[in-house]
Amino acid sequence: MKKRLIYIAGTANDPDIGRYIQQDISNMKDIFEYYEDRGRLLLRTDEMVDTELLLNRLQNESGVYPWLFYFSGHSSLDQIQLADKPQKIETFVKLFDDPELLKHLHIVYLSSCESIDIGHQLNEVGVKVVIVTREKIPAFLANVASSIFFRQLMRVRNIELAFELTKVSYQAQRSVVDYSQGNIREPEFPFEILSNQEETLRSPLPRINLRPEEEAVIKLHLLDSERNLRQGFIEHGRSHSLPINTKYLRENTMESQKELKRSLEIVEEEQTLVDLLDNLDRSSLGQLSEPGKGSKRKKILIKEVKNPVAFKRSTTESIRRMITIDDEILSSYK
Repeated sequence: MKKRLIYIAGTANDPDIGRYIQQDISNMKDIFEYYEDRGRLLLRTDEMVDTELLLNRLQNESGVYPWLFYFSGHSSLDQIQLADKPQKIETFVKLFDDPELLKHLHIVYLSSCESIDIGHQLNEVGVKVVIVTREKIPAFLANVASSIFFRQLMRVRNIELAFELTKVSYQAQRSVVDYSQGNIREPEFPFEILSNQEETLRSPLPRINLRPEEEAVIKLHLLDSERNLRQGFIEHGRSHSLPINTKYLRENTMESQKELKRSLEIVEEEQTLVDLLDNLDRSSLGQLSEPGKGSKRKKILIKEVKNPVAFKRSTTESIRRMITIDDEILSSYK
């Protein structure tokens, strides 16, 4: 199978959000290196991409064009900041206006503020799918949202569905802060997906077969990301003196924690992976799995997975860490 090139780039020299960009690129590497190690894709990353380097990366310098380009950085309504200098939107878009590149490039994800105009122009030159932001968004929240999207994308293999699942998780965690009484309008999901080819949005990506225990690990990462979102929204509410919907927050945190504790029992008692996967779904305020599809896997016992000792150790550590986070939230909002 032909390998696809994933190109992750950013501007970590940004004086304001450089550390968030570094963390974002590290998150993306964590997601995609697993698949690179299995020989399913190629991964290239640049923490400080300037204009010349970006042009070289896009123009087939290594014999393969990128299938996905992810940019983490700063942009505004009329320009995007690269490591060497800010570029006008028109200049940036021209870097992508190459017929051979556009045959291979399917997705551009711009994790930068107010990037919607850039996205529309990239669509116009022929980029099939562009994910953008409509407004300014805190870097931390943008990082978590993109992490959820790409983990979902590698699971469900459908761009539109992965985007919708990310939206559901984002809005579910966003609801812990009650903006109805606050002085800031409750924001909608600040990301938008732009496409000039609807079939690209809905067509399944090439399958990357996951063993059941690998899917469980991905779901744990998603649950962890949801908690990061929740904590981010809580801090956002505090910083803007917005009231926290304490009753809703406690009820949902307690319910989620109860399911996590049940998941921990399943792992420690070495029950089936199907039980674990289903229970992890119930631990989410959002939606980890494709709607309408339950677990239809063979009932493999946890002790039967590849390297069961390492799986049990990493899984229990992850679940216990999330239970501790829930305890901290509950103790803060009694």
